[in-house]
Amino acid sequence: MSVRDLLNQAVQAENQIDAGFVINVTDSFMLNKHDVKSVKSDPILAKLKAAEGYLGHLATLKQTIDPLGKELDRGEMDYALFQLTNGSLLFYFFPNLVQGKLIAVGFVSAEAEGLGQMLFWGDRYIKQIEPELRKELA
Repeated sequence: MSVRDLLNQAVQAENQIDAGFVINVTDSFMLNKHDVKSVKSDPILAKLKAAEGYLGHLATLKQTIDPLGKELDRGEMDYALFQLTNGSLLFYFFPNLVQGKLIAVGFVSAEAEGLGQMLFWGDRYIKQIEPELRKELA
């Protein structure tokens, strides 16, 4: 199954995930995104292109948190979950998929509630997406 198929599956399922995408954070470039239509995902998908430039700033977040994690002997940041006023964002980071590039898989929820569910479903889908992403970016 392709990464896009898995992103579509995540968005179509009855869960907190309303949008899914893969971005080259280093270059602020969208590599892949879901393409299924739904009432919740359509407005997010329409605005995702405009938001693409902001996603590059995730590299700064990782560069800030990683040294802190190392200093505390906790390791590097693997993912980040953000609660927003009207939803949530979940990003999984893959610094070694492409040499010199930080790749992230992002999920968006249109619901302000369900942060734990967002993480549960994100973890479930990222386990399927990561191996396919490694193949597609090899």
